[in-house]
Amino acid sequence: MSDSGRWTALGTEQYVVASATLETRFRIGVAQPLGPGGAPPRQLGDGESLPVIYVIDADGLFGLAVDTVRCLQIGELVPAALVVGIGYDSATEISDWVQLRVSHLTPTAARHPRTNTTNTGYADAFLDFISGTVKPFVEARYPADPSDATLVGDSLGGLFATHALFRQPEAFQRYLIASPALAWDNQITFRYASEYTASHSDLRARVFLSAGALETEEMLANMDRMASHLREQRYPSLSLTTKVFEDETHSSVIPATFSTGLRSVFSA
Repeated sequence: MSDSGRWTALGTEQYVVASATLETRFRIGVAQPLGPGGAPPRQLGDGESLPVIYVIDADGLFGLAVDTVRCLQIGELVPAALVVGIGYDSATEISDWVQLRVSHLTPTAARHPRTNTTNTGYADAFLDFISGTVKPFVEARYPADPSDATLVGDSLGGLFATHALFRQPEAFQRYLIASPALAWDNQITFRYASEYTASHSDLRARVFLSAGALETEEMLANMDRMASHLREQRYPSLSLTTKVFEDETHSSVIPATFSTGLRSVFSA
């Protein structure tokens, strides 16, 4: 169903979509693109479609993502695109959101060190929900190009986006992976990366991988290790860009990495 929602991004529509598998009600926000110079969106011609940018952690990041994309569109730095935020309708408190994201964005069952949450490891089910429910839902209601989807994730969302890259690489064509929490469960994502390499000779994706220079040494080392792994495979169809933002922390880097990352994955 559609409703007015509680997110504040101007000119967006919001829906509540339930997942029986995850026993969760999700809030899905959709922002239409601006026209040239910030004008209202133009009418699309028959058969014309738009890229879609899917943003994890929309309860905190949807407004930022929409405003960033629209500013870039005004400057013609990225193409007109739909922005889809995936958040939680069932989270009424910040603590609810934290518990749900820790559960859904982690690939394995392990204790989260900061929250002590042990109800974790549902990344595959969440990825199935996005690719099997959210994407068809959006594509049925908007002129969305099913062959041009971008996944944006930060921190645990970056861990999830990295997981998706190796689990369902065909689901998205572009990946903005920001400050990924690759330390999760003894760095298990590197095992998934190696398993993918063992059975695939190519990885068709445009990937932007980033962090802030003032983040932890572990964060930066893991990011560098993942970048090195991807480069060493010499996948013919992989375009990889990495960036460490000077003078930025885990939280302050988010606006910079969104702006730079989106321009990167949509560059020619």
